[in-house]
Amino acid sequence: MTERRLTLSECGKREFTVVSPGVAYRYTSAVGLTFEFDRLRWKWDELHCELTVRCDLAGAGTVNGDVVSVASFNISSDRSRSERATRIVKAAALPDVPVDRLLEEACQRVLTADRQSSASISLHDVPDEDETCSTFTVDGITLDLTQINMFFGLPGSGKSLEAERFALEMKRSGRQIGYIDFEWAAGPHRKRARQMYGPQFPDIRYLRLDRPLASEVDGLQRTIVREGWDFAVIDSVSFGVTGAPESAEVASEFMRCCRQLRIGLLLVAHQSKAEGGDKHPFGSIMWTAGSRSIYHFRRSNSDDVTDSLVTAVTHRKSNAGPLSPPIAIEYSFAADRIDVRRINPASVEDIAPTLSIRHRLRHALQAGPRPIEALATELDVKANSILQTIIRDEAKPDEKRLFRRLPDAHIALLSQAGDTCH
Repeated sequence: MTERRLTLSECGKREFTVVSPGVAYRYTSAVGLTFEFDRLRWKWDELHCELTVRCDLAGAGTVNGDVVSVASFNISSDRSRSERATRIVKAAALPDVPVDRLLEEACQRVLTADRQSSASISLHDVPDEDETCSTFTVDGITLDLTQINMFFGLPGSGKSLEAERFALEMKRSGRQIGYIDFEWAAGPHRKRARQMYGPQFPDIRYLRLDRPLASEVDGLQRTIVREGWDFAVIDSVSFGVTGAPESAEVASEFMRCCRQLRIGLLLVAHQSKAEGGDKHPFGSIMWTAGSRSIYHFRRSNSDDVTDSLVTAVTHRKSNAGPLSPPIAIEYSFAADRIDVRRINPASVEDIAPTLSIRHRLRHALQAGPRPIEALATELDVKANSILQTIIRDEAKPDEKRLFRRLPDAHIALLSQAGDTCH
């Protein structure tokens, strides 16, 4: 006598979980059958995925624990659903379970959720961002943890070193951080982390990739969801593209892949050696267009010693507000440690001329009031340029002013001037 097959309502509670919108979904039933839809992609107007079927019923025909099957699957196809359900019943020995109806319901839930993932929303319904939680500052550099940020510069400028320091500091704050590496290896990064933070350095997740990001994005999405990453560094973009970085199509493809990861990112990029190369990262303008905040790193050549690195950091782009003032960072290297400290960029001989007159003037007045002519000679600028800087400063709100003119034609710092040069 044939056993009566359960109806869908007799299968008990069924749960549908959005693991990652547009990327992965899970459907679980009380009869012990679970469908995991992963690596979703549209092809020829049909939604395809990798479908993993699990069953925890005693006596079910499974492999590798509770897995019935893992294979590609056309979610949109009625024929594919019917054929897959038949194979599941046969492989798992589940004649009394309505696998076809469970799979049908699961597919419908996935299709609905995937369509809703691209539905519009009202901006009035978007909660206000807590800037104290969405930004993170290290060594005077502030990143947006929800957006795409970028460090760029010539080789040896300290951009990768500071990127790893950011990752380690964010991990210390309690976040789960990934470091996606196209350029180096795990060993050198481990050594660098140990030198900066000692044997018990913060444990970031390291991932070495050898194929372009577009080829790895599916696996990366699963890793990010499975390990709960909050933020990641990608070092460096030039080695993670499918073609020439100068191509707008190549840069745009890379940026689209970044958005699919659905976390904040810090991209490390190179710069051109051509004149004006320090204004934008190497390659297409789309690298600049796709990043919300960009910092340029420039190594100082004024010091010939080999046990330290001084680099100037200039904020080149900010979509969320004004640019930050330029800073300088000094890395001191010993056999077993790396010490990091901020220094005044105006104190570095070959970096100072690249700063604004206002910034250099503030540094020059730290020792006390000075006449304009003497300041002009020291800074190697015209006296009128200094005077115009003072006039513009006087037009600023009181809380942002830095200078004051004295009766004896000297210039001095205001006693109430803040620590930031705007």
